[in-house]
Amino acid sequence: MRNVRLIYTKTDRMKFVSHLDMNRYFIRLFRVAGVPIWYTEGFNQHPYISFALPLSLGFQSEYEIVDFKITDDNFTNEMLLEELNRHAVPGIRFLEAFDAVLNAKYITSSVYEITAQGENSELVSLKEFFSKNEIIVLKKNKKGKFNEIEISKHISDFSIEINGDSAVISVTLPSGNDLNINPTLYFDTFAKETGISLDYSVVRKSVLDYLGRIFR
Repeated sequence: MRNVRLIYTKTDRMKFVSHLDMNRYFIRLFRVAGVPIWYTEGFNQHPYISFALPLSLGFQSEYEIVDFKITDDNFTNEMLLEELNRHAVPGIRFLEAFDAVLNAKYITSSVYEITAQGENSELVSLKEFFSKNEIIVLKKNKKGKFNEIEISKHISDFSIEINGDSAVISVTLPSGNDLNINPTLYFDTFAKETGISLDYSVVRKSVLDYLGRIFR
């Protein structure tokens, strides 16, 4: 038995599939593809599948991570990728399969590409908002209570390119167990402060570890 980590994309219409439904989909996909996945032991046995960093509903991603165990060492990573891609639905594409290097607890941030639509003046205001020294938001904690936090200091590698009525933003934000900041927090706060509600789409480009490297 060996541990396997898969890197895959989640795009197009699959962005509307929730994390819970993705878990159900993967169980069915592994079964159809004939993957000898390990089941947990005990009274309620079920396939062991662990998603490193669940993706928000409506977001697309070019770098999703899922871990599991294979019981047949003869079932190679090449076979795994071939069978999964053969049976996967459009919007899911498996890129890599390998032995995990780091535990998911070492994920610290995600790199996002955000495309916003609006009047040129509105997008200029958005750029100014992201450049503020202080952005206070209400964020729900694990106990369901809302706390005020300052999130401008958590923005890194920020850039924005405005072209007419659209803007492309590249930004790195905290992700993981210690702190997780969703890009929607910025747009929701921007709308409350300015009265400007923009249409935007989000793509997660990569996931980084504590040294700023691509997480593997």
